[in-house]
This record gives sequence, structure tokens and C-alpha cells, in this order.
Amino acid sequence: MPESHTRRRDPHRGRPGLPNELRLLCVSSCEPSWSVLALLLDQQGCGEPQFRWCGSYAAALSLLREETFDCLIAPARIGSRGAAASAASFLTAVEAGGAAEPVLVTTEEIDDELAESLGPFECEILVHGEPWQSPALPVWIGRAIRRAEIGQENIRLTSADRRRSSRERDETETLLDEQRRILTEESRWSAFGESESIDSDRSRLPGQVAEFYQELLRTTVMMGSGNLSEEIRKLAQLLVVAGVGPRTALRIHLEQVEALLKGLGSRSSRHVMIRADVLAMELTLQLGECYRRKSSARGLGDYGIDLLHEDALRRRKNSL
Repeated sequence: MPESHTRRRDPHRGRPGLPNELRLLCVSSCEPSWSVLALLLDQQGCGEPQFRWCGSYAAALSLLREETFDCLIAPARIGSRGAAASAASFLTAVEAGGAAEPVLVTTEEIDDELAESLGPFECEILVHGEPWQSPALPVWIGRAIRRAEIGQENIRLTSADRRRSSRERDETETLLDEQRRILTEESRWSAFGESESIDSDRSRLPGQVAEFYQELLRTTVMMGSGNLSEEIRKLAQLLVVAGVGPRTALRIHLEQVEALLKGLGSRSSRHVMIRADVLAMELTLQLGECYRRKSSARGLGDYGIDLLHEDALRRRKNSL
């Protein structure tokens, strides 16, 4: 649609009205009465309309390749009954030619065949015996323009959302790669005398720890970690009792985050990463506090010991 037109607002609905210099392409067998149409449009705040008329669909298609318009008005059928061309075939050609003008189709009556043929197209339909004389014509022109604007806005928002999702997925993958690098970089840990083995640490943990952490992560993503402090503290106690270091805890965290992101689809990965990072930070803090209490001989509570004992009994039973 042409831009830079002044749009007055509809005083009754508060929405933009028709452009002051409305450019209309009118298709009909006979040239409409421009004076009547101009008066109707003037009542809607359109004071300087510009009209172009084409007597056939073919002429309209040719003109659309050269000019753009604010709205295209075309009859449902044009020509003699035996060789009448339909608006559906015309609109198909309009779309194939790349034109994006709002379309208003006029018809004296509508039947199932016409409704079905026009259903796939983004157009408005005005049913009236003399549409060019109808006071409703400017209103339906405005509906066609707004419909096209909403469609274009939806396309723009959909495209922007896809770009945002793609950008977030790239950022998320970069963050995950950085976290993997940190966990596997031996030199970073050797400077602190870290000698933990992730594989050996994992073998000392009960089998349900990963499942427990998965549920904890899902709940955190959906609700936040504000009400999960006790569960996080118990998990940290278990890890300390099992002699698991922070690198193994973060490895478990990273594995569960990766699994969760794989099933995310088109939803926001940034939201998941933000909530997951909060959970990882709180778990790390609780883990550090538990180790501090252990070094101060203050005790860790019974939850981790009970869970390890339960798992040991289960393994012994399975070996018998």
C-alpha cells in the first residue's frame, strides 16, 4: 500500500480512518459515478481521493504492475454469464504478481460457491445491489485496509519472533559450550588442587539423583526457586555426604539443562537458561555451605545419609 498518507481517526471507534488522499483502483464493467463515491468518502474524512478505473481483470493486473493503491475494489464476476471471469482467479493472479493491496470484493448476492472460492484469500466482501452507490462502501474499504494492515503486522511479528528465537538458541548454545569448556578444562581446576573424578563421583550417587534434579529443574523453570530452598538444601547435603565436588554437581546440572532444552521447541530458551542459572547458583551456594559446616564439624543433617543408605541397601539386594 502507498505510504505517507494522512490518516484521520474514526471518532466513533478511535481507530485510524481512511487516508485523506485515498488511492482506489476500481474494477467494473462500467465506470462508476466518481462524484457519488467522492461524496461518500468525504463523509468518512477522505477529502482528496484518487480514482483509477479498469474495465477488466486483465487491465487491472497490468496497472498493478506499474502502480500501487490503498485499496482494490473488484466485482465477484465480470463479463457475460457464459464467459464470466471470477474474482478468485483474479486474486490468484494478483498474489502471483506480488501485489499486496487490500481487496474488497463486491457482489449482489453470495452463495456457497462464491464464499468457498474467496475463502482462501485475505479480502472483504460487500453484498449490495448497487455497491458504488452504497453508503456502506467507505466503511468496507476501511475494513479491507485494516485487515491488510493487521495481516502485514502479524507477518512482521512472526518474522521478528522467529529471528528472536533463533538468536536465543544461538546464545544458549554458546553459553552451554562455554560451560562444557569450563567443566572439562583440567588446568583451571588443577590450580586449586582439585583432583575429583566426575565418573567416580557419579558412581557414588544414588540412581534417582538425576531424576530428582530433573524434576527440580523443571519446577524451577516454571515457578522459580523461591519455594524450593529446602529441596535444594537436601540435595546439597546428599552430594556432600557422597563426597561429590562442585564440578560433578554442575555436570549433572548441565546434562539436565541440555535435556530440557532439547524438548523446548520454539519456546524461549533464554527463560530456561536464566532460571537454570539461578538454580545452579543456589545449589553451588548450598554445596559450599554444607562443606563449610562439614569442615566445622557441625553436621549436615540426616537426609543425605538416609538416602545413601537406602540406595546401598537396594544395590545389595539386587546383587543377591
